[in-house]
Amino acid sequence: MWHRAFRVGGVGVAVDCALPACSAMLEPLCRLYGDCAQAPALHFWIRPHDGQIRLGLHEEILWQGVDAGEIVAGFEVHLYRRLLAAMTPGVISLHAGSVAVGSKACLLPADSGCGKSSLVTAAVLDGGAYLSDEFALLSTDGRVLPFPRPLQWGKLRHPAFRHAEMLAGGRLAKAMFRFPDRHGKTIANLLWLPTHVRHAPTDVAIVALPHYRRDARDAEIVPIRRGEALMELPRHLHHQMSPAAMLRELNARLPATTRFCRLPFSDARAAWRALKALLTADA
Repeated sequence: MWHRAFRVGGVGVAVDCALPACSAMLEPLCRLYGDCAQAPALHFWIRPHDGQIRLGLHEEILWQGVDAGEIVAGFEVHLYRRLLAAMTPGVISLHAGSVAVGSKACLLPADSGCGKSSLVTAAVLDGGAYLSDEFALLSTDGRVLPFPRPLQWGKLRHPAFRHAEMLAGGRLAKAMFRFPDRHGKTIANLLWLPTHVRHAPTDVAIVALPHYRRDARDAEIVPIRRGEALMELPRHLHHQMSPAAMLRELNARLPATTRFCRLPFSDARAAWRALKALLTADA
């Protein structure tokens, strides 16, 4: 029986799996989270039943099928949904990357395709500590909590980095994840696993709104006012709230010392170097 126990945002999770085909794919998904010895609030299980595979949570059956990849994909979906439900309202979640340098974190809220993951990748390759890529968890005391799911782009090639560059230096490892789409066609995704993961909550120092543009300068950090940034951040929240509640929550959770900026860029490496210089300027 394969077993893993980890913690996200203070919520303990346990996963038991009786099928090697599933556990081989679960391992890289769970590897990045910090170990946890506490009694789990969420206890997932995967086991065979009458020629099929069942995914469950406690006594509830969540998913049933015959393909291991489909079951693991179902686990990933339910893991994130149930974690967000368990952590709310103490923690709110932004669609944002987050990386740390020393004791400071940089949040990168952005829509898909704006270069968020490329900046996170550049930070990891430069030695930055990985916190998250899709779910940036903000606590009530102005810190970002780690949610280090594997980096993935839905394709085998990264838009900005060659595989050899990503694997050099040992800052990223890779794993393959295969699952069927709704037409039964097998989809192959690469999972990129940062080896330097920050498991401790980290103070938010910078919120940068990235926007990849081919014609942009290499690194053009444009400071903006707090109010201007707060008007844009609610669109990236993973929660249903009134506009007034979203603004109130974000304003309360981001420290008064937080810097806000826009980051149009064409080169992810140069853009990250500029952000890193800003993060370390007051160190």
